Amino acid sequence: MRPKRICRAFLPPGPPAALTGTAGFTLFELLIALVLMGIAFSGLYQTFGTGLAAYDHTRKEQALVARSRFAMERLVRFVADTDYLFDPASDAPVERLEVSERLLDTRNNATLAYVAAGDGRPDADMDGDGRVNEDAGLPESRVLFALDKTDGTNWKLTETLPDYATAIATDTQPPRVVIDHVTAFACTRMGLNVVDIRLSVADGDRTIDLHTRVRAVRFDPGLW
Repeated sequence: MRPKRICRAFLPPGPPAALTGTAGFTLFELLIALVLMGIAFSGLYQTFGTGLAAYDHTRKEQALVARSRFAMERLVRFVADTDYLFDPASDAPVERLEVSERLLDTRNNATLAYVAAGDGRPDADMDGDGRVNEDAGLPESRVLFALDKTDGTNWKLTETLPDYATAIATDTQPPRVVIDHVTAFACTRMGLNVVDIRLSVADGDRTIDLHTRVRAVRFDPGLW
């Protein structure tokens, strides 16, 4: 008598033989993976933060350098184009620079109206004869740079320009801040027409020291 065959269609359901005994990740393994991922991301965050801080430091230092150079270049331009030096008057350093002004051209000399491109004549040519600072009976136009120490925690280099918007030759504009956070400003007369200028600016842990000597090419000792 032959044994009976059992039809597989009637066997109870279950996992395929190939998957029997296959194991997944345990909770412990998942926790280890999360910890490792956290360490990796922490390192990346610190690296990114360090790079960002370095970029910010460099950006602020470059901005401070640009501001300092702008201030020094403005001092140099007025000295180089002046025809007379009032301060410094000797080889003793002073915290001010005062020279005759013959550089600005921002107004129509006839109407005194502001003209961005100027009218081709220096503003100090008040009588329109093509000559500067020689007008009979009128005081010379001056520009003054001085160190304002009103705020002991933030010294400021200021400039006071003539007010060419009025017909009164002695009128001046209110002092304007050229640069703040100044730690030192000194001008010394090195010769008849040579000025030594030193400017130091600090902001936080950044310090910029600038030093130059300027020759007043139009200097005329016989003017005044």
